[in-house]
Amino acid sequence: MGRYCGNSLPAPMTTSGNMLYVKFVSDSSVTRAGFRATWDVCKLAGAGIA
Repeated sequence: MGRYCGNSLPAPMTTSGNMLYVKFVSDSSVTRAGFRATWDVCKLAGAGIA
């Protein structure tokens, strides 16, 4: 999906599966608070949720 660095937030991401893998890598050049990720369940048009 991409590599994201610095202070800019990436655009929202959507996955069509039930999992999303995020790999966080730091070069330790700056030490600050970590990162935050949020998620939400959305129903796709025409798709039923059992």
